[in-house]
Amino acid sequence: MKRLEHNWGYLIPFFLFVIISALLLLKIEQGDALRFFSDNRTEFWNQYFIYGTQLAEEFIYGILTLLAFVFISIRLAVMIPITGLTVMLISFTLKSFFRHKRPIWYFTERGWIDDINLIEGVEVFNGDASFPSGHTMAGFALFYLLAIWNKNITLGMLCFYIALTVGISRIYLFEHFLKDILFGACLGVLIVYLIQYCFSYLPKEKNHWLNKNAIQLFLKPKNRT
Repeated sequence: MKRLEHNWGYLIPFFLFVIISALLLLKIEQGDALRFFSDNRTEFWNQYFIYGTQLAEEFIYGILTLLAFVFISIRLAVMIPITGLTVMLISFTLKSFFRHKRPIWYFTERGWIDDINLIEGVEVFNGDASFPSGHTMAGFALFYLLAIWNKNITLGMLCFYIALTVGISRIYLFEHFLKDILFGACLGVLIVYLIQYCFSYLPKEKNHWLNKNAIQLFLKPKNRT
């Protein structure tokens, strides 16, 4: 059995998030979380979540892949985009299978949309691609991968906070229900374990090219005479 790495600074708050969210789902109606944020919007939180939701998008994956390639290791630089592609494939497959309606459709159908305070200038998507949240899946996967790679408990907690910001932003921006981000978060973490397991079969020696970064590979110091 291959040994998989963990970061408890990420996992402990993650498990607390899962438990609290599951309990909330038993107590509240489907649209209550969206109503709460709609009734408590501020300009600060509007901007915070508008930018926060972008932390799980393609350009962040691209930037981190480049940084990993140059400064950390080629292994991580390969794992990041593979994680992103796996998230996209699983998200698309599940969304196509479940075809759950987006919150805007849910509130419009029930005649509640006039009671909702949407953010001016922010497009809200309609349709049947609500479950699970792809952004949340991508955020929890990416930042758990980084937490495992670093292993530092404090940075693991920071990675979880960033992932949680992405998840909550999807409710705040009226794109997903609580169940969508809960399921997406769980899938994101599981995807990291899948990727980690697959990569555990590759060489781990420090001098192997896969475990070096571009600086180490291409900018070797010249031998002194």
